[in-house]
Amino acid sequence: MFQEKQNQPLSTKVLKMPEARMNHSSAEVGQSTSPEKAGLPTVDDKSFDAQVLKSKQPVVVEVGAAWCEPCKELAPSFAQLNAKYAGKAKIVYVDADADGSSGIVSKMGITSLPTVKMFVDGKEVELPPRSSNSEGPVDYYKRAVPAAIDKALGIK
Repeated sequence: MFQEKQNQPLSTKVLKMPEARMNHSSAEVGQSTSPEKAGLPTVDDKSFDAQVLKSKQPVVVEVGAAWCEPCKELAPSFAQLNAKYAGKAKIVYVDADADGSSGIVSKMGITSLPTVKMFVDGKEVELPPRSSNSEGPVDYYKRAVPAAIDKALGIK
């Protein structure tokens, strides 16, 4: 993504974003939008227990932030999954930077964004493992989340 500016001593090299990326919005570079704009319901410290832990449906929780590009890349896919599984499972969003979300972020032990966790009957369940070390977080979550929901719902 970034390229070193050539012909400079090592100690003064500057990282430079390629011109092709500088002149485009994130929407033009890839399909990305904020989770809120994609229609994902948001939860915070006050609503987490009722919306996630006490839910009768499996719940996928994406923890992200407005500045997080991979979070924006996931939003349209997660919105589609929310529609696909409507009434059976749900995907919600926690804004890690929001004033009312610090308790959830701390309680869940979030150290990087995006982080996606799944809860069934109020308990966290494991997502499927990564298929390879080279699988990035966006590709992983796009593959793992539907598989985890299907497993929780007993769908093969």
